[in-house]
Amino acid sequence: MRVDLIERARVILRANDRGGYTVPTDRLYPFQWNWDSSFVAMGWATFDEPRAFTEIAHLMRGQWDDGLVPQIVFHAPSDDYFPGPDVWGVQHDPPTSGITQPPILATAVRRLLDGARERVAAEARVASLYPGLRAWHRWWEHARDPARLVQWIAALSAAMAVTTLVLLGAPHLTRVLGERGMVAAERLMGLVLTALAVQMLLNGMRAFVAQLH
Repeated sequence: MRVDLIERARVILRANDRGGYTVPTDRLYPFQWNWDSSFVAMGWATFDEPRAFTEIAHLMRGQWDDGLVPQIVFHAPSDDYFPGPDVWGVQHDPPTSGITQPPILATAVRRLLDGARERVAAEARVASLYPGLRAWHRWWEHARDPARLVQWIAALSAAMAVTTLVLLGAPHLTRVLGERGMVAAERLMGLVLTALAVQMLLNGMRAFVAQLH
């Protein structure tokens, strides 16, 4: 059973390979995503180490001059996704989004190195990636308020704790709530996330309009 699941996962990776980067899904997310590529690279490494490092290298092509590694890199045009590069309006080659995601990329690269079967080749690839990874972490250091470090750590720890409790308690919640109850809970969480997203959008628009005056 486990062998079958592993092979099915590898089939999906190959099917979603776009010649150096992997799309999360064929039409819904047709570009390269920051977080996704970190985990995808670890998947590639189980059977194709050079391809795993190529995944990271392609993502780093989208790195900005100030060190930021964007959330999305638009390597190829597609009409199936919104908002695309025209909406973001970022002047970069290749085009990218204008936001980032928490930096797990360096952790993924470290895992590739630790598990490498071709150690010498892996060390050479890591050496080429290191300056960009370091620049990204330097960007986080300067772009985020160091004085609020304790607050950021507390918020992250709380989020991780809640997530862990939910994952551990999922089987029990399923038995208690039943299938219909779980569907209702999922829809409720979707509404909450939508409300948060709308509020963040409105806050961003308000801040943008304020800068115009």
